[in-house]
Amino acid sequence: MVSSLADALSEISDITMDMHVLSFDAVNDTPFFRTGPKVMRHCIGASNPAKKTGIFEVPALIWRLRKTILGIKPDIVVAFMHSSFVLTQMALLGTGVRVIFSEHTAPAYYSTRRAEFWLMRLFSLFSKRITIVSRQIGELYPFEMAEKMDVLPNPVISDFLPGDVMGVNHLRKIILSVGRLNKDKEHSILIESFSLLAEKFPDWDLRIIGEGPERLHLELLIESLGLDRRVFLPGTTSDMDSAYKSAQIFVLPSRYESFGLATAEAMSHSLPVVGFSDCTGTRELIVNEENGYLLGDRSPESLAGALEKLISSCDLRCSLGHSGYLKSLKFSMQNVVQEWKAYIIRI
Repeated sequence: MVSSLADALSEISDITMDMHVLSFDAVNDTPFFRTGPKVMRHCIGASNPAKKTGIFEVPALIWRLRKTILGIKPDIVVAFMHSSFVLTQMALLGTGVRVIFSEHTAPAYYSTRRAEFWLMRLFSLFSKRITIVSRQIGELYPFEMAEKMDVLPNPVISDFLPGDVMGVNHLRKIILSVGRLNKDKEHSILIESFSLLAEKFPDWDLRIIGEGPERLHLELLIESLGLDRRVFLPGTTSDMDSAYKSAQIFVLPSRYESFGLATAEAMSHSLPVVGFSDCTGTRELIVNEENGYLLGDRSPESLAGALEKLISSCDLRCSLGHSGYLKSLKFSMQNVVQEWKAYIIRI
């Protein structure tokens, strides 16, 4: 998201924006998502992004952030997510540099991370503004944060070309899910629901793209259900367009999403989408029986029932997928980057 948005802002023709992207990667590391030639990238190399930052690494992070940012002399700093926002705001205290906190997480995420939440809440007092991806999410935050919040949706990074929703070009059809392999994403309920359908629909497989700490647990679950040749965990990929285009159904079983970006990406490829109504970000994107299924019952049986309807009807998949495609167009990079441009100028 950071890389794509920075690229888009740097390419705006009617105004000049010098864009810099800072990350904690090592200086010589090759970034997973590259930025364009007009974006200046700074890898400050103060920690290993693949590991949790230790308390003794924090002073070095703060010092390198402060030194690098003051060297750039920016008009505005946009810090994405609380992990960078808190450190960036610490680094810039007393400098007069305007910091915008861009929050992309629902408050429920912090239910088991109280220290992180209170640090974010404290340092938000020093921020210029806070961007959020949906109004519903903003209403769940404390008042002193909510009054600073402005809604800027995430752009959908997609070529907006339909995939093979009917599955005519695939001998084996795919139910796709995309997201980090952690407990909040609830991939286990998706695997369990697929186990209820696997025997009835032998030409369908489940693919979950992502990586994370729950991999071993999910692999053991897949093995225990005898689905090791039907459920696949291929890891991460930078070619998400191809992943969506090869699928016929998309499912996001997450409990917490501020904006269901993967769901919106799937919609941009005309996939019918399925999720649960207790997830705020999912609830904002899926209209039940219009562009997919929004389920109130968070159970494998409920999810399996919705999936069976979609598996059984090509026409239903196409109808729901087309409706979702039309809804996804408002989240195109072209539209969202204009909102960001106007916002930065206004700030």
